[in-house]
Amino acid sequence: MGAAVIGFAIGFALGAGTGTGGGAFVGGILGAMLGVSIHAIRWLWAHRGDAPTVERHRVLCTPYGRVADIDFVGDLDTRRWLGVKRCSLLRVADEVACDKRCLNRIKHSGVKPGDPCDCES
Repeated sequence: MGAAVIGFAIGFALGAGTGTGGGAFVGGILGAMLGVSIHAIRWLWAHRGDAPTVERHRVLCTPYGRVADIDFVGDLDTRRWLGVKRCSLLRVADEVACDKRCLNRIKHSGVKPGDPCDCES
């Protein structure tokens, strides 16, 4: 948000150059709006095309009492797990309609998306 402050300061200074308080106020507001716009465009540019990653991990499935090969969906930017794409214990592996307790297990394990681990098959 530094761009908004810098924009406000520049706009205020240019508006104050008119010699009126109203000009300074309007210049500050327009400068702040320009700064926020620049900040938003830079943020959108930096986060364009971020695609989630899919990683396979082995996790103990509590309801089945067995180890499952699970494809987890994760976000590399936020380093968080988002969901489950596939599970080897389900009849139709791509239709994950369970309560996804495995997602909580991997979140609490400390393994983050993109981190190497010895659980891949």
